[in-house]
This record gives sequence, C-alpha cells and structure tokens, in this order.
Amino acid sequence: MVKVYDGMKGRWPGDAELTAESPARLIDWLNEHGVHGPHEEREERRLRTREERRWAAKWRSSIARSAKVPLAKMRTIGNGGATVHEADL
Repeated sequence: MVKVYDGMKGRWPGDAELTAESPARLIDWLNEHGVHGPHEEREERRLRTREERRWAAKWRSSIARSAKVPLAKMRTIGNGGATVHEADL
C-alpha cells in the first residue's frame, strides 16, 4: 500500500528521499492508475502559467509602446499574485 500525504512535515519511519523528478513521476503514476486529480491540477496550473506569461508579454509591449519606452528598459515584477511592469525613464 502506498499513502501520499500532501503538506506533511517531519520524518516518518520508512520515509525515502525523493528526487527532483519524483513529484512528476508520482503524478503520472497516479494518473495511470485512475487518480486523475493531481494530473489535472498540474495541467491547469501549466496552462494558467502559460496564459499569464503571454498576457504579461502583451501588456509589457503595450505599455512600452504607449510610454515610448524601449522594451529593453522595461522590467516585469511578479510574485505569484499581482504583476507590476515598470521602467526607468
């Protein structure tokens, strides 16, 4: 039997060290065995991130054109929440 505890801290007897690839492989294994939630969440997050980057790039370009600021001077600052576009003028 395999149990997966998400967000638990501390060591348990029998714990094993995971590699950087382990989370993705575990999600794939669960998906192949009928547990689709983690795979669906990962895909939704991947698509959302791609859309957010595409949106940010469009706004960054638009702001630079409107302010007549070279794109090279623009910086995008994001912390997973709000995204700020700024430039040194």
